[in-house]
This record gives sequence, C-alpha cells and structure tokens, in this order.
Amino acid sequence: MHRFFTRTNIGIRIDKQQLKEEYKWLMKKYHPDVNKVNPQIASQITTLYSTLKRDGPRCKFLLEQKGFFLSDTYVQYKLDNSLLEEFMYIAETIEYTTDKTELNKLENTLSKEKENYIAKVENLWNNLDYHGCMSIVYHINYIEKLEDRLTQKNYELDVKKLEI
Repeated sequence: MHRFFTRTNIGIRIDKQQLKEEYKWLMKKYHPDVNKVNPQIASQITTLYSTLKRDGPRCKFLLEQKGFFLSDTYVQYKLDNSLLEEFMYIAETIEYTTDKTELNKLENTLSKEKENYIAKVENLWNNLDYHGCMSIVYHINYIEKLEDRLTQKNYELDVKKLEI
C-alpha cells in the first residue's frame, strides 16, 4: 500500500499538507468512477491516508514496514503505570469539566507531550532502535485518543451553549 504516496516523504515527521494534496491527486486518478479496472484502489488509498495523517498510526505503520509488529500484550507490558494514571486523570478531567479554558490547557499540554514523544521516536528511529520506538508509539496513540475526546467534548460544550 505504501507505494501510492511517492511524492511525500513518509517518515516519523511528515508534511501533512503535502500528504493531503497527494491524497487528493491520487483520488482524482483512482476514484472508482474514473478507474473502472480496479475500483478498490481508492479504498486502499483512503485507508493508507487515514493511517499516515496521524502520528501514532503512521509510526506504527512504519515499524510494521520494518518487521516490528505491536501487540496489546506488548503494550500492557511496556506502558508505565504512572503514565497510565496520568492519562486516566486527563481522561476523567475531560469527562467532567465544563470549562473550555481548562480543556484548552489540557489540549496544549497534550500537544506538547505528543511533540516530545515524536521527537523521542524520531531520535530512536534515526538510531535504528525500533524496539525503543515501539513502546513510545503507544504513548502517542493514547495521547491522540485523548485529543479526539477533547475535540468531542469541546463540540458537546458548544452544542450545549447553543441550546441555552
């Protein structure tokens, strides 16, 4: 599947705008209405784009390309309990807060933490320490799940505000 995105440098860090532009170009070329020979190519491109545009799934994908597969058992073994407690605290804060300022602070904190983890993965990747990358990728995935929940919570608060 990786063969589709040849214009974009696929690595730990990625130019997301360039990736999006290449995705649009590929979809114009391989859309099922245009490509009658092999219509499932568009679905493969969309799946790959969905993976590559997010940091955690992209890192996991790159590790799998190198032959390092992550499993749930590995994650449970490698994740630090204090980190899990921190993530649980953030998840509970998101769930119970009604203050958008507090949510914005959490969003900034998570963004900084994710950037630190991406820098660690990039460093380990460049040093060919793929095993070291594996546990950190899960940290990135957890943060992205929390970011998704933050986005959802902000939307819910906006809707409630409109209802009043």
